Amino acid sequence: GVFSADGAGNIPATNTILDVNDDGIGNASGITTGDTTLHGFYQFDGAFPGTGRGTLTLTSTTTGSREYAFYIVDGAHMQMVEIDSNAFVAGRAVGAPTGNSFSTASLVSANYSFTNGGNSSAGAYAGGGVFVSDGSGTITGGTFDINNAGSYNSGPALSACPYTVDPATGRIDLKLFTGTGACPSTASANVSEFAAYLTAEGTALMLEIDANAVTIGTAYQQCFVASACSSGVAAIMGASTSLGLTGEGTFHKNPSAYQQNVVGQIALSSTSISGGDLDINNFNAVFPEDPVGTSGSSIGTASSTGRGTFVIAATNPTATYNLIYYLIDDNSALLLDKDSSLVLRGALARQF
Repeated sequence: GVFSADGAGNIPATNTILDVNDDGIGNASGITTGDTTLHGFYQFDGAFPGTGRGTLTLTSTTTGSREYAFYIVDGAHMQMVEIDSNAFVAGRAVGAPTGNSFSTASLVSANYSFTNGGNSSAGAYAGGGVFVSDGSGTITGGTFDINNAGSYNSGPALSACPYTVDPATGRIDLKLFTGTGACPSTASANVSEFAAYLTAEGTALMLEIDANAVTIGTAYQQCFVASACSSGVAAIMGASTSLGLTGEGTFHKNPSAYQQNVVGQIALSSTSISGGDLDINNFNAVFPEDPVGTSGSSIGTASSTGRGTFVIAATNPTATYNLIYYLIDDNSALLLDKDSSLVLRGALARQF
């Protein structure tokens, strides 16, 4: 959602808005959209002055009162964790565009790389892709890859579908349509619907508000900073890079469903992977410094929208990651794993 602080400890219920997906898989009653009753108050922690820690209470008709601890990162970012007994939620807040006059042009004409993840009725769920905005109210194309509990949808193309923007809050009703013909007005098996909130950095925070899955994610405007694309977005494919992959899904006391986490470093060229190391945490087993081999590892060429594929083959123990990448700029890309046994998403960033 969106809220504004008055600098004096208050969050007035003016141009605020909130979207909630509370286990709305196949259950529309668990989804609330466009709640404009959000308000609250905040204070910094007097016991630890200078730390940037404080507490924040947000109240709405949908959620009731929720209390969070926040930690200031800088003037545009803070980390948040819920500290009451209502739910187990953590996240971040990012500075939003200023003002209260927005239009379809707010989602500027550009390509947007994104990933999203969470749960579906089948299990762990991860998605990713690139959507193209014309800046005039239509998503004109792109690709949407989905790994639904290990079932990969083979990356269908996005068809044209309108989007709307709330003029007071900037909230975007974003539909991604993988079917044919006219875009349906409501979510369906071929339509994933998101509440999206633009940030001042050109990104958009996304919450799925259909009954297909409970997911959150972020979309990144490709080459939002022009100087980061001086060599073309494919330049990252000739660099030493760090990467991280996080397992999706929340499964209480069901270890067989837990997904692994991976971090590491890989050396990329325009056509191959020349080496690297991965650290793998597979819940019941940890494998530090697993060498990446050149045999079995490969890179596919990016499409015109910055989407491509590559394979990382670790050697000790043997592990293979069939990944899709979505380039953001010369320095970064988003990642989605399309394997049947892994439901992961993450990011890749240039080291040097």
